[in-house]
Amino acid sequence: MPHRSGSLARLAGTLAVTAAGAVALGGWGGGASRPGGLATRGGGLASLPAGRVLTLSAEALARQPSLAFAGSISETGERIVFRLRSTDRGRKVAGQLIVHTGDRAVGPVSFVALPGVLYLEAAAPYWRATLSKTPGAPSGSVATSVVARLAGRWIEITGKSASEFTSGFAGLTEAGKFAQSMLHGGGTLAKGPEHIVRDRRVLPITSSKGATVFVALSGEPLPVEFVGTRSLGSRAVHVAVAVAYPRNLVIAAPKGALTLAQIVLSLAGA
Repeated sequence: MPHRSGSLARLAGTLAVTAAGAVALGGWGGGASRPGGLATRGGGLASLPAGRVLTLSAEALARQPSLAFAGSISETGERIVFRLRSTDRGRKVAGQLIVHTGDRAVGPVSFVALPGVLYLEAAAPYWRATLSKTPGAPSGSVATSVVARLAGRWIEITGKSASEFTSGFAGLTEAGKFAQSMLHGGGTLAKGPEHIVRDRRVLPITSSKGATVFVALSGEPLPVEFVGTRSLGSRAVHVAVAVAYPRNLVIAAPKGALTLAQIVLSLAGA
């Protein structure tokens, strides 16, 4: 049993670190920011300089307690499609991920991240693929038993793996950090022509560095969509995100979740 227990712990850790690292590409920020002034509503927003529009949009975004994102992160050979929801200013996050590599898709992987604890749920192909990449993990019939216990169940993970997973989403799910990232893309800013995005009249603010924020021109000047390309070493990573602001959003622990210790005990009794 020590072998199985250690393998499962490594499995959980590998999954958490891998998923966190992938989604952390959504963080486009750098450095601290304290945008000044008050947000404006409608009216003359489109007449303001591009930098001022972006500042006002970041201020409005930073005040939001709950966010919802739908989008993708793409680089050569791989694309991650995600849906994320966060509330309590990023302390509670839930979502779903699908990883596309070539003509293969792994997922969906559903998760709920609460302070100090992470819950994951995925089908057998995802757990099988993850187990095969985990050093020292069981193989053969033992691996088959592990996958059967994990598949389709909510698995509770705590400790470092849980916190690393959650930190990977902070650039998107914490409104303040996402607002800062909007202000630190660098480059020269320019306004594009007004148009309609998802039934909202928006003003595009584009950076010469390759990112565009579409700012709502009615109500608060909140970002409606964000697209951009970022160079990470020799890789070009493209992000496309649609943003919404749900009211009365509740994120809670899923019922019936099992801990890794409970999984190990169930295998011991098999």
